[in-house]
Amino acid sequence: MALFVKKGRHTANNKKSAKSLFPVILIIVMVAALVVGGYFIVDKFVLPIFDNNNTPAETAEPTTIIHDPYLGTLTVPDVEGIEKNEYKKENFVKDENGFMSYVENGEVKSTLGVDLSYIQGDVDFDALKSQGIDFVILRIGGRGWGESGSLYSDDNFDSNYERAKAAGLKVGAYFYSQSITPQEAKEEAQYVVELLNDRPLEFPVAFDWEYVDEDPDARTHNIEGEVISDMAVAFCEEIKSSGYIPMIYINSSLIYQSYNLEKIKDYDFWHAEYNDQPSLYFDFAIWQYTKTGRVSGIDSDVDINICMKEY
Repeated sequence: MALFVKKGRHTANNKKSAKSLFPVILIIVMVAALVVGGYFIVDKFVLPIFDNNNTPAETAEPTTIIHDPYLGTLTVPDVEGIEKNEYKKENFVKDENGFMSYVENGEVKSTLGVDLSYIQGDVDFDALKSQGIDFVILRIGGRGWGESGSLYSDDNFDSNYERAKAAGLKVGAYFYSQSITPQEAKEEAQYVVELLNDRPLEFPVAFDWEYVDEDPDARTHNIEGEVISDMAVAFCEEIKSSGYIPMIYINSSLIYQSYNLEKIKDYDFWHAEYNDQPSLYFDFAIWQYTKTGRVSGIDSDVDINICMKEY
């Protein structure tokens, strides 16, 4: 009997303890539910609003999937300020001499030009003019791709400039850059301005930065796209501040895989693509459509271009 009473008294105490613990347990369960539920809401609904830079997703640039004939399927940004290539491919036609033009309703909307350096040797600019060449873009200099990266001028620029002008051709210039910092790119632009010595140009001065595949030790290997973009801006802004029109020479690889388009959207593009029609997703001012062109007055292969814009 005593044993029974003792057992009953213990059971009553357990019940009393359980009742006193119930509110605590309930609070713990509710807090746990809130934590789990809150985590679910944040993970599923809040975090997707933000990108990796904590920028609202709705402010991120829209993108488009394209197919490039050289690089395959790509996703490219649609940057406000850069127009799309809306040229009709069937309007790019070649004449009997192999010269390209863009024709709308029977009217030629483009102009024809070549780009030259000392490699083309002695050029007959009057012969170029007589064939319908409207402009020339002359290499004014470059930077070596060795470790020192020395600046140099093109041996034929001065004579090419004077004779092109005398033949009535419009003239632009380009600089073959191997800069590795924005400061070097600015230095290149200042060098260009010094070489021009206030001589007028009708066409732009182009920043021609390229990777050097033929030299595994070239100083520009492994330069990141953001740096290339900053160098292009440094060059172009220095050219613009000196009263000339800046331009950036591009190809599919550079424009799709290296350049930050948001940074270079204020400059015209000179696009190199050796094909019957340009496939570039973005608009361009000049299209370099061949590097093996043949033109009377030049004894070697030459790059031939058409300009889609009036300068």
